[in-house]
Amino acid sequence: MNPPSELKRLYQADLNPDQQERLFESMAKTFARAIENRAPKNRPPGKAGLKAEKGYYRLLYLEGELLDKVRPAEGMSPASTYHWDHLESIVGQMKDLPELQTEILAALESALDAVLHPSPPA
Repeated sequence: MNPPSELKRLYQADLNPDQQERLFESMAKTFARAIENRAPKNRPPGKAGLKAEKGYYRLLYLEGELLDKVRPAEGMSPASTYHWDHLESIVGQMKDLPELQTEILAALESALDAVLHPSPPA
């Protein structure tokens, strides 16, 4: 399977440790926000609610994967690189939920743009 273009772009980016940390934090916030949006109290009724429920539980699991496998292990030096290759597996596990996969990939693209091309301070 070929990785989506957003992941190819990430793999080609030469991110320094600070940029990697900022990108990771942004992705962790994206997962947390997506989980909150699909939480039981926020679900719509009917079929849409059932789909949101499936996405909710999948996101809980995948957020754990993101935190455990992408971030360098505890105690590693700050210069350690993140394991972005695991992100491809995480996104691949969303293929039966295409709207969720699209949401996460769009957030990755946006976060990567923000890290690579930060806005000047006002």
